[in-house]
Amino acid sequence: RRWWHVELGNGAASWIMDVRVDEITGVRFAREPYPFPSFPGREVLTVQFLGPGGDTVLYCYVHDLYDGQRMRPEKLAAWRSLRERYGNRDESRIDQGTLLAPAA
Repeated sequence: RRWWHVELGNGAASWIMDVRVDEITGVRFAREPYPFPSFPGREVLTVQFLGPGGDTVLYCYVHDLYDGQRMRPEKLAAWRSLRERYGNRDESRIDQGTLLAPAA
C-alpha cells in the first residue's frame, strides 16, 4: 500500500490526513464557475483526485486566485502548467499511483 501522510499544526489545532495513493484511480483538472452566488462571474480552479467509484475523494483548490475582481494570471499559469505536466487533459486515469497514457 502507498500512502500520503500529512500532519499540520500542533496541540489542539493539529490535524492529520492520510490518503491511500494506491486507491486513486484518476485525476481531474477543473475550471468551473464559482459555486457561491455572492461572487458572480468568478471561477474556481481545482485538481480533483478520484477514487475507485469515480467519485472525487480529495479536492485541491487554487488558493488566493483573485486580486479584487481580476484572476491572478500567475495562478492560472501555474494551474495550466501542472495540468500540462500531467497529460494536458481534463481527466487522466491512474493505476497503482502511475499516470496512464490516454486510451486510443
